[in-house]
Amino acid sequence: RTAQEAGIRMLRNEAVLLERNGSTLSLLGIDDVGTAAAAEKNMRKALEGTAPRTPQILLSHRPYFFTQAAELGVDLVLSGHTHGGQLVFGRLGQRAFTPAALASPYIWGLYHQGPAQMYVSRGIGTVAVPVRINCPPELTRIILRPA
Repeated sequence: RTAQEAGIRMLRNEAVLLERNGSTLSLLGIDDVGTAAAAEKNMRKALEGTAPRTPQILLSHRPYFFTQAAELGVDLVLSGHTHGGQLVFGRLGQRAFTPAALASPYIWGLYHQGPAQMYVSRGIGTVAVPVRINCPPELTRIILRPA
């Protein structure tokens, strides 16, 4: 059964306006792409559907394109993809010593760039090797409150 058949709307380079208790935000979603240029193009397309001066939350499978999102004025990026490094050989503060760090500086946790923020979830799955070392699975709960 697909996500669409289950009643889940996929945001593919688009945005929806969400309103609740008098507060409004723009939720954007982009396709999973492999290059910064493609990601920026998709973000620009999604931003066309946003309301002026509303907080913008971007759902992006890969965290690699945080710089582009921040430069486009996105307030918060929610991402995953890295599985938190999955095989973590050690940590020094927020820095993880993991093969995943060769692909991205964004492994897990909260990152800032100017006023923009990004949270990268470790998730619950694995890739290639079905094991996690020093990297427990994570179900993330984000609570949004009006400023």
